[in-house]
Amino acid sequence: MNWLWIQIAALMIASLSQAQAADHRLTLRESIAAALEKSPSYDSVRRTEMIQQRIYKSSFAKLLPSLDFSTTDGLQNNVPITNVPGNSTVNPTAPWSSSLSLGLTETLYDNGVSLTNLGVAEINSKIAQENLKKARDGLVLSVAQEFYRYSLANVLLEVRKQQHAMVEKQFKVLTSQYQQGFKEKIDYLRFKTQLQRAEIDQISAENSIALSQVQLRNLLGGGDDQSKNTGFVPIAVERQRRMEELEGRDQPALESFYDYRVSRLQEEVNAKTTTLTRRKYWPQLSLTSGMTYSNLNYLNSDQPYSATHQLSWNALLSLQYNIWDWGTRARDVEVAEANEIIQENGIHQTLIDLSSKISNLMVERRKISRNYQLTKDLLSLEEESYSQLDERYRDGKVTYLDLITGLNSLLDARVQFSTAYFDALQNILTYDYYNGKIYEKFAQ
Repeated sequence: MNWLWIQIAALMIASLSQAQAADHRLTLRESIAAALEKSPSYDSVRRTEMIQQRIYKSSFAKLLPSLDFSTTDGLQNNVPITNVPGNSTVNPTAPWSSSLSLGLTETLYDNGVSLTNLGVAEINSKIAQENLKKARDGLVLSVAQEFYRYSLANVLLEVRKQQHAMVEKQFKVLTSQYQQGFKEKIDYLRFKTQLQRAEIDQISAENSIALSQVQLRNLLGGGDDQSKNTGFVPIAVERQRRMEELEGRDQPALESFYDYRVSRLQEEVNAKTTTLTRRKYWPQLSLTSGMTYSNLNYLNSDQPYSATHQLSWNALLSLQYNIWDWGTRARDVEVAEANEIIQENGIHQTLIDLSSKISNLMVERRKISRNYQLTKDLLSLEEESYSQLDERYRDGKVTYLDLITGLNSLLDARVQFSTAYFDALQNILTYDYYNGKIYEKFAQ
C-alpha cells in the first residue's frame, strides 16, 4: 500500500512539474536575454572574438625576450667526452650524465615582419569585436522580429476565431431556413463554403503560431526538454500609439553600421598582407641577440659546480636576398596585389548593398507610416459603422445579412490595422539595428 501511495505522489509531482513547465512563458525581453545566453551561433562568435584577443596578445609577446630553460639528469653508458684517434677520454662522472642550459634570446629586428604581424593581429581583434556586436544585434533583431510575427499571428487567430464563430452562427440560421424551404440551395452552398473557408483560415492562423513558436525556440538555442515547453507572451496591439518613431528621422549613416567599420579595418589587413609579400621580394635584414648559460656533467663530479659552467652571448646581423628564383617571388607579389583588389571590390559591393538596404528601409518607412495611419482611421470608421448597424439591427431596420457583412468588414479592418501595427514595429526595429542602438533598446 505504501508503495502505491509513493507512485501516486511521484505521478502528481511529475504532472505538476510538467504543468509549471508548460506555463513558463517568456516576454520579449526575457526571450532576447535567453537567446544571448544560449544561442550556439552567438557563442561561437563570442569565442572567436576571444581567440583573436589571445592571438593579439601572443603577437605582442613575440616582440619581448624569450627565456628557455632545459636540464637533463640521469644514468648513461660510459660515453667518451672526446674521441680523438689515439686519445679517448672517458666521462669522469660516469655513469651519471647531467646538463643544464638557460638561454635568453631576442630578435631586435626582422625586417618589420613581427611589427606587421602585430598590426594585423590588432586589427583582426578589432574586427572580431565588431563582428561580435553585429552578431549580438543581429540575434536581437531576429528574436524581436519573430516575436512580432508571433504576436501578429495571435491577433489574427483571435480574429479568425471570431469570424468562424460568426459564420457558423450564420450558417446554422440559414440551414434551418433552407430545411424549411425559405432559402434556396445556392444560398445554402454559398454559406457552407464560407464556413469552410473560415475554418481553413483559423487552421492556417493556428499553424502560423506553431511555426513561429518553433522558430523562436530555435533562436533561443532550443533542443532540450525545457525549451520544448517554453511559451511566449504575445505583444498586445496598442490602439493609441502614434508611432512617432516613424516620423522626422534621417537615414541611418552608413558609417554607423558594423559592416562599414569592418570593411575599413579589413582594407588595412589586406594592405599589410600585401606588404608582407613584397618584403619577401626585397633583401631581408634581421638582427638577433642571445645569451646562454650552460653547465655539463656536474653530477658525481669531483670538481666544484662552478668549474664546468659557461656563459656565452651573441649579436648577429643577417642579410638574405634571393638573386634568382625564376620569377616566383615577383609573381607572388602580383598575386597578392590582385587579391587585394578583388577583396576591395568585394568590400565595395558589400557597402553598395548595405546602402541599398538602408535606402529601401527609408522608402518602406514612409509607406508603412502612411499605411499605419490609414488602417487606424479605417478601423475607427468600421467600428463606428458596425455600432450603427448593430443598433439599427436591434431596431429591425437592417437585415441580419447586412449586420454580418458589417462585422466582416470590421474584422478585416482589424486584420489590416494589426498587420500595419507590427509592420511599423519591425521597421522601427530594423532602423535601430542599422543605427547600432537595438541592443541598448532592450537592455534597459
